[in-house]
Amino acid sequence: MIPLPTARQRALAAHRDRSGGVKCFAAAAPGRVNLLGEHTDYNGGDVLPIAINLECCAVISHHDAGSRAEVHAVDLRDTAVFEADDLDVYRAGQRTHAAPGESWRAYVAGVLALMRWRGPGLHITIAGDVPRGSGLSSSAAFEVALATALGQALGQSSDPIVRARLCQRVEHEFAGVPCGLMDQAVSCVAIPGHALLLRCREPVSFRHVPLPPSAEVLVVDTLVPRTLASTAYAARVAGCRAAAGLLGVKHLADASPIPFGESLIDPAHESGEDLAPLVRHVTTEQARVSAAAAAMEAGDVARLGALLNESHASLRDEYRVSCPELDCVVDTSVRSGFAWGAKMTGAGFGGCAVVLAHPGASHRLAEHITSSFQRRFGRACSTLAVRAGGGAACIDVE
Repeated sequence: MIPLPTARQRALAAHRDRSGGVKCFAAAAPGRVNLLGEHTDYNGGDVLPIAINLECCAVISHHDAGSRAEVHAVDLRDTAVFEADDLDVYRAGQRTHAAPGESWRAYVAGVLALMRWRGPGLHITIAGDVPRGSGLSSSAAFEVALATALGQALGQSSDPIVRARLCQRVEHEFAGVPCGLMDQAVSCVAIPGHALLLRCREPVSFRHVPLPPSAEVLVVDTLVPRTLASTAYAARVAGCRAAAGLLGVKHLADASPIPFGESLIDPAHESGEDLAPLVRHVTTEQARVSAAAAAMEAGDVARLGALLNESHASLRDEYRVSCPELDCVVDTSVRSGFAWGAKMTGAGFGGCAVVLAHPGASHRLAEHITSSFQRRFGRACSTLAVRAGGGAACIDVE
C-alpha cells in the first residue's frame, strides 16, 4: 500500500502551486492525548497530556495585494479571504458561532487579529493529520501551527507559553469555546517520549515526565462527532465556577472532596442542579494526576493504568461526559487482558478513548476492540497506535 502524503507534504505542495514557489515560512504543531487531568485545566488544576505524532502544518508567503490574507484549507478544499479591517466580525460576541464547516475561519481570523497582523499580504496554506472533532485537539494544532508560522513570517518571536495563551484566547474570543490552556500548551512545549505535567493556574508551570517504555498508547476513535461549542461543555464550565464560588475557593481544584451522599445546590440557579458530583470529579482527578506522574517516574505502568480506569469511572458517573460508545471501548479494553487501563480523553460527549496496551499487544487489542464495537453498534470505530511526540516547530523549506 502506498502511504498517503503527510500534512507537511500536502501543505507544502499545495502552497507551491498557489504561490508560484516564492520564499515561504512553515511550521507544524501536534495534536494531543490527555492521559490524566480531564476537565481540571479550566479549574486551576494539573493535567498530564502527551503530544502525538499527528500534526497540522501551516505554510505562509508574502504577496503584494495589500492587507489581504488568502487562506486555503487543503483538507476541506475551501478557501477564504481576510481583510485586516474585517477580522473583528469573527469574534464570538459579534458572530456567535460559525456556521457548520466555517469554524476554521474563526481560528484563522483569531490568530491574525491577536497577532496584530495589518499587512503585508499573505498566502496561507494549511493541512492536518489530526482527525477533526475526535477529541485529539485538532483546533489547538491548527492554531499553534498557524501562530508559529505567522510569527516567523512577520518576524515576531514569543515564549511558547505566551503563544499558547494567545491561541487559547482564539478559542475563547473567536470560536466561543471556554477551554483551558492544556491543549495549546502541550502543542507548544511537548518533548518526545514524555508527558507534560502542566499546572494550569497562575503562575503557569510545567515539567516533562518520561512515559515508561513498556507503555504502548492506543487511541480509539468512536467516530461519534463532538463540537464543544454546541455541547454541554460550557454548562460544565459554568457549573464548576458556581461550585467554586459556593465553596469559597478561587480554583475548584483546591476544594476539599465532597463525600458521597452530600449535595451542593446553587440557590441562585433555578434548575436546582446538584454540583457536588462536579466537585468530586475535579478534586479526585487532581489527586490522580499527581499519582500518575509519580507512577510514570517509577515506571509503574500497572498503577498508571489503574488510575486511567478510575478516571473514566469518574468522568462517566460524576462529570457525566461519557457516552455508550466510549464506555464500550474502555470496558472492552480493560476486560481484554491486553491493556493496563483505558479512559475517554478530551472533553467527552464522543470522540476518542486512550488505552495503555501491554508491550507488543497493540495490534491484537485493536482487533479485539474493533470487533466488539462492531457487534455492539453495527458500525466501525478506528484505532491508531501513537507515540509521545514533540511540540511545535518551524520547518526548513529552503
